[in-house]
Amino acid sequence: MNSPPSLIVCIISFILGLTSIKRTDAEHSSPKADVDWDSFSFGLNGVKADFMWLNTIQAADNDDSEFSSYSLDSQSCLTEMKNLNLSPTATVFNYGQALFEGLKAFRRLDGTIAMFRPENNALRMQQGARRFLLPPVPTEVFCSAADAVVRANARWVPPFGKGALYLRPLLMGTGEDLGVKPSCESTFVIYCSPVGNYFKGAMKPIRLEAVPGFCRAAKGGAGNVKASGNYAPAFLVQKQVRAR
Repeated sequence: MNSPPSLIVCIISFILGLTSIKRTDAEHSSPKADVDWDSFSFGLNGVKADFMWLNTIQAADNDDSEFSSYSLDSQSCLTEMKNLNLSPTATVFNYGQALFEGLKAFRRLDGTIAMFRPENNALRMQQGARRFLLPPVPTEVFCSAADAVVRANARWVPPFGKGALYLRPLLMGTGEDLGVKPSCESTFVIYCSPVGNYFKGAMKPIRLEAVPGFCRAAKGGAGNVKASGNYAPAFLVQKQVRAR
């Protein structure tokens, strides 16, 4: 039987991606004991990770002038997992000036941990930052912050083959203002959560439906960047399709 074209593309992409996996060679904590890793799905799974990355800077009027202002210092940016303290006047709440990324860290057979192509996520976030007039996070800062978060939460990286530690980088305009303009302050966050394999067991076909009358990304809009607001419009369609 011939393999589906989409499956072939996925396999080739994964093989090529292995050449750019970021490996961390230092000793890592073993997976946390007494955890039912097999029960985990793609979600928070009732788990609160130990540490997160948090870095806030002041944004200048010209979008690239603060390119190197984000910190590489894990002593000041790596903090216990906690809620963010933001004003209701923050630009992210009022005008949606926000981006996010998603990447995974996997445990290997030898116990070491690797991230899958974090530099590509950094580049995509930079593209979105320029589109939304947020100070772009340099690739070095993005990858170093992700590495620090993985190391600090290594006990939450599932055993080999049981899932991954999912990292969620955020870039948001968090300054206080009411005017319709870019935020005077930018906050870069990476939090994480252990997740199970997205598709459990053997590969099985999934059902998809193209729903007319809805548009997630319009020509000339921001559909080409990973903007937080791009995803909420899909919630209603998902609900309607699942109810059938």
